[in-house]
Amino acid sequence: MTSSTMLSLIGVSIVATLHVTAGLLHRGVLERPTWLSVASGLAVAYVFVHLLPELAETQARFLEARPVRSLVWLQSHVYLAALVGVLLALGLDRATAHPGEQRARFWLHTGSFALYNLLVGGLALRVTNVPTLILAVIAFGAHFLVNDHGLQVEYGRAYTRFGRWLLAAAIVVGWAIALATRPPPAVVVVLLGLLSGSIILNVLKDELPGRREGRFLAFVLGAIGYALLLLALSYTMQAG
Repeated sequence: MTSSTMLSLIGVSIVATLHVTAGLLHRGVLERPTWLSVASGLAVAYVFVHLLPELAETQARFLEARPVRSLVWLQSHVYLAALVGVLLALGLDRATAHPGEQRARFWLHTGSFALYNLLVGGLALRVTNVPTLILAVIAFGAHFLVNDHGLQVEYGRAYTRFGRWLLAAAIVVGWAIALATRPPPAVVVVLLGLLSGSIILNVLKDELPGRREGRFLAFVLGAIGYALLLLALSYTMQAG
């Protein structure tokens, strides 16, 4: 096992463990804590300051390496994928918001997040060094804590008994599938776009008035603080 593969395994293990233990943090807490808005801000900052620029760079390399390809006029794969990610996340959110049988809604909701976690686990292999690992664990760990709180409040015991284990396992399974198949760059670019769009929608809908009791100032402080950290690390790495 290479060092980068080991780093990615450490990352998915940490985030999966957060899923398992987050229910203990949220148990019995119905009101949304302020620190979850900070966590949402971290995730959004990670997408806009780190992930989207990385996507643009990856797509530029992809286009440069394939001057002769089908649909040569299409040069915005990643942004189309991000749009699809937003639409899929919105559609799933609307589907689970409809009144219906609680058990069916639970499995639809947790199943959709399990697919989401498969993407996260599969793309974890892109972690190649310790700074990238730390940034990713902070961002996705914070994001998953937000998701866990919403699922815990909505489904309670069902999420504690089944949901958290399913989501934790999905991350590890996604990592294992990616390790075994090593998807080509074109697929990776599309999956990164889907993930970015989904994160943006999932985080922002939790902060919309009337949807969740978000804390705007905490959200802004989290986003700005983490963005400054990302920029500082980027400057340090380039200067070094």
